[in-house]
Amino acid sequence: MNARESAVLHSVLERLLAPLGASALVLADGTSLLVHPGSPVDIATLPHAAALCHKYLNLADGDIAIANDPYSGGTTLSDFTLVLGIKTESASTDVLLARRISCSPRLADSGKLDDEGVRVPPTPLASRGEVNRDLLQAIAAAPLAPSHLAEMVLAAIDEMKEVATRIRHLAQDPESVLRKSVFKTYLADCSRSFEAAMGRLPLGTIQAAYQFPTGETLKLQLRLNEDHLQFDFGGTESSKTIAITDLAALGACTAAVWAVFGEDIPLNTGSLHHLQVSAPSRTMLAAAPPVGTNRGMTEGAAAISRLAYEAIAKLTPALKSAKGAATTSCFQIKFEDGRSLSFTAPPGSGASSTHEGVTAFTPWANCTDFVSHPEQIEAEWPVRFVSAGVRVGSGGKGKRNGGDGVSIGFTTLKSGELTWMASSLGVRHDGENSGRAGQPAELEILRIKSGVREELKTLSGRVRVEAGDQVFFLSPGGGGSGEPANDAAD
Repeated sequence: MNARESAVLHSVLERLLAPLGASALVLADGTSLLVHPGSPVDIATLPHAAALCHKYLNLADGDIAIANDPYSGGTTLSDFTLVLGIKTESASTDVLLARRISCSPRLADSGKLDDEGVRVPPTPLASRGEVNRDLLQAIAAAPLAPSHLAEMVLAAIDEMKEVATRIRHLAQDPESVLRKSVFKTYLADCSRSFEAAMGRLPLGTIQAAYQFPTGETLKLQLRLNEDHLQFDFGGTESSKTIAITDLAALGACTAAVWAVFGEDIPLNTGSLHHLQVSAPSRTMLAAAPPVGTNRGMTEGAAAISRLAYEAIAKLTPALKSAKGAATTSCFQIKFEDGRSLSFTAPPGSGASSTHEGVTAFTPWANCTDFVSHPEQIEAEWPVRFVSAGVRVGSGGKGKRNGGDGVSIGFTTLKSGELTWMASSLGVRHDGENSGRAGQPAELEILRIKSGVREELKTLSGRVRVEAGDQVFFLSPGGGGSGEPANDAAD
């Protein structure tokens, strides 16, 4: 009966969170029942943010808190966490529904948190379901607040209230699986499932390292014992541009582990307590105010996840794959009317001995889907797309080909400033076992007045664009695996 109840509970939790995107159900003590991440950095930060909001604000039934502080369980200042208190069995709130909404990021190269957006610590936003709209409007009116923040928050709250109503209704049934006794059994079952998956990996210790294009080195020692995976980042260097919190680093490592184990094991306290991350102080994995987190939560997290996967692959050679870009590239145009359009461009992933690389690979990413639907962007923003699709043939050739990147080109209809963060510019990602390297990323601007094609080679920067200029970005392809079938493949 216990196994059946656990299976039913998991199905119920999945259905509850499915409409919300990046979300989690958390008990008042911080125990996560299920996490649906929008990106790897959500995995550990989202439950922690929910627990902190409840700890500081003592959320009653229907109360809602808002926060985005990276140092209070957040990620970047463009990602806002909403936490809704829900009364079920007892007189106090014993379930927290957390949701993270992603707004357009503000790309700032100063490295300072306050330049990346408006910072909101855990703040009471609604009492007994009634939203303090004056407070919300005040936050949204801040100079660095994302566009349409108030509208996005209100829409998200309405959807969360619907889920909360379903939870309360389900909890009224005496036979409901939304009971603490079932929660306990469910978490124990998830823990055993994780232990069984770990049993398929060989025990041992592996060292690995990754050097960012900017020169900093990320070092990892992976230890796998009978019931824990330990990720020790001792020796990792500090960085002036890449900073990530230890909780976000845990999420990045977890993403690598789940890529190995598959998605059959729920993400919650039962499974996650088997993972340990050591992030020494004075390294890029121990970010502290006032350091900004945009690059750390994107490029840094992706590099950590990739390095963790490579370390596990050294223990299990069948998992070895060719190189791919560590992260997607981020762009933003701030137009003269003050509005900013932000988007990302996913790379292709590297192939392995058993699988082709994945085209436009965005694991757990919250990305604007303009490649498939550019007309949605054109309807709201002063741009017209020249191209938006797969960069065919950019993946490295091999017995298994690397994944292709994307090709994006658009004309700006108004003047503004283009900002970018693209660590893969000019970098070829190697193949493995005689597979060929993928094509590097490229960024160019065709100046309409002069006809000059301007190639941008720095990994980050900002430049003026005039109305009529055309911007072209080609994201990189992943490396191939194995000798290509014939020389013509080159």
